[in-house]
Amino acid sequence: MKRTGMLLAWIATFGLMAMQTSSEMPPKLSQGDLSNLYSEGLAHSYEYMFSETGPKTEIAGKWYGTYMGGMKGLLLYTQLKSAVANHLREEGKVQGAIPTDFSNLTAYAQLAGGIEPFTNSNENFDGWGKRVDGQAAFHYYNPAIVQWGIQNMIPKANTEIAGKPAQEIYDRMFSRFFRMMVDTYLYINLVGYQEAQDDYQARFVNMAFDAKDFLGTKYHNALPAYSKGVNNWGSLTPQLAIGFWLRRGIDGTNELFWEGLSKIMQEFDEEWFAEKWKPGEMAKSY
Repeated sequence: MKRTGMLLAWIATFGLMAMQTSSEMPPKLSQGDLSNLYSEGLAHSYEYMFSETGPKTEIAGKWYGTYMGGMKGLLLYTQLKSAVANHLREEGKVQGAIPTDFSNLTAYAQLAGGIEPFTNSNENFDGWGKRVDGQAAFHYYNPAIVQWGIQNMIPKANTEIAGKPAQEIYDRMFSRFFRMMVDTYLYINLVGYQEAQDDYQARFVNMAFDAKDFLGTKYHNALPAYSKGVNNWGSLTPQLAIGFWLRRGIDGTNELFWEGLSKIMQEFDEEWFAEKWKPGEMAKSY
């Protein structure tokens, strides 16, 4: 993978402990904790984020197809944030009030021992673009929370989630999301990662820039197999996933997110992942 020369950096994604904003070591989560968090989080997810066709999985009396959303969907449109807040209350670890604003990520920050999710804005995960010091910008992930997530938020394949092994949940519901994130990172590295970052960043300073339209046009031919079954505005497409990786290259957390993604794939999708990528090598074509 090409190094960006920026800070090595939530999963790389939740700097390193020396960069931590809390004076205490962040809490460690057990597999039992993860079982409870993900079981509760999935039980009341927004069903529209999942495919309406194909095989369905029953979770707490509701039926879900393949997950079609992205990172923001995982954090906000499942009920994981509410599950995290409940966990903190049960453990007596709530530090002040947890805001109830839909896009607020304070619950995740408190779960990580006070590590802020972003380095250039508050805890609100809102919109495609925003103003920071009068400039157009996007959220810069805090590498410390990405690292914490890698160490704490990845379940084992045999961990039970909603009465099923996590491996079954991955295979039936989440393999599209994680495989797409792998494929789009390899793709953008192959076609020119740094050049694509520079182009995107130069355009993003204009508040009139429509990132979604730009990505959809520039990368309209990228990885078309993942566009099958996309049927609503909230679906993650290959073009939007490429945009995620461009922003992570710019904020310096791409290598940490790849580290976390690789760990997930080695746990849940090792054979497929081994065919896609070997350390030190890039895919030859897409």
